[in-house]
Amino acid sequence: MSRAGLPNTQEGGTEAIRVGSMKRRLKRIPLARFGPETDGLGESTSRLLLKNLSGCLDVKITIGIESIDNTPVRPDQYPLAGTAFGTVQLTPINNFPDAARKVYERPVFQDPTGNVNENNPLPMDIPFGWEFSTRADEVEIEVVLTPAGWAGSNIVGTLVCEVTIEYNGQWWDVRAINQALSQVTLIGGSDEPYLILTTGE
Repeated sequence: MSRAGLPNTQEGGTEAIRVGSMKRRLKRIPLARFGPETDGLGESTSRLLLKNLSGCLDVKITIGIESIDNTPVRPDQYPLAGTAFGTVQLTPINNFPDAARKVYERPVFQDPTGNVNENNPLPMDIPFGWEFSTRADEVEIEVVLTPAGWAGSNIVGTLVCEVTIEYNGQWWDVRAINQALSQVTLIGGSDEPYLILTTGE
């Protein structure tokens, strides 16, 4: 713990904090690996669960590629728009412990050309980031990858999901801040990221 007794900004850590920062970065989850030695077959769907949220937190979810040599992979290096290669969708979930059940709400990203009273999900192309505050208990993060859409790409790296949370509540008590930040977890994914073939040049 730091002198302030608050969680730190290190990946998934809770030992210390930079002075003046109320952020915590959760441990990132790898979703897919890109390179000439890989050969993924068929569409892949990963569903991650961001748990134990509260209304006093701001949340930032990022889905993007980390290159093998730490060179930034810019949005214009991804496949062209209109190509089916990878999308992300977020779905809020409410928990009712007394009945041991979960209630899924309408997915966040909707087709703006559809009627507002209808459910017309429209996942966002990756790379993508979304910032929000919510009263939902959980958020499901669904990432769908289509290997064929990456044909001809020269990207070598790993697609990851990264989540940052920041305390934005009105109760500035060390214990309250620590409790809100330390309870949030990101689960799901696999120890063996999905493999997608690229030229790697």
